[in-house]
Amino acid sequence: MPARFHRIEALFGGLLDQITYAQLAALVGNADACEDEDLDYKATHYEKEKKAELAKDVAALANTIGGVLVLGLADDRTSRIPTAVVPVELTDTRLRQIRATVASNVRPAPRIELIAKEDAPGSNQGILIIAVPRSLDAPHAVIEHNQDHRLAYPRRDGDTTRWLTETEVATAYRRRFQQLTERGDRIVHVGQDAEDSADHFAEDIHVRGQVA
Repeated sequence: MPARFHRIEALFGGLLDQITYAQLAALVGNADACEDEDLDYKATHYEKEKKAELAKDVAALANTIGGVLVLGLADDRTSRIPTAVVPVELTDTRLRQIRATVASNVRPAPRIELIAKEDAPGSNQGILIIAVPRSLDAPHAVIEHNQDHRLAYPRRDGDTTRWLTETEVATAYRRRFQQLTERGDRIVHVGQDAEDSADHFAEDIHVRGQVA
């Protein structure tokens, strides 16, 4: 099931997999569409030398509240408002590169969804949405290959990205383990409820059989 991003959907005018290229292009000049904690614009693709930046941006969204990266819209560096459509390549090769980069450079690898909006039917150019749901597996670390494979933990802070401190990383891990425990408890309770319901149903059938 596709992830839901209610604020972004309201801003864009529909579900991410249903909105059109024209709806995204209409964000240009819209002051309400400025970059925020859950929204980041990129005028171009993350090229080979920008793999670390892609990993950082994806991990930062997963570590915060989730959100989307929009490739193909340039923005003003001061106001953070979209200023122009700059169509990017939407080929399968590009999409595979993005998935491979995230899988190879973020630990644990977060879930992402790639949603391509062609600028014309049959075109391999347009706007690409990288949707990153908020993750229950946070914190996600970026592997810094030029730093002896050191792990660093980014998160969104308003319309910018910062690195978590050691204390914040420890807190995030505690939260992850607590959520895992709570999910396990919920599964146990659901299983117990189902078992109780089955017992009651069997007992009711037995009683009805005796009455009959």
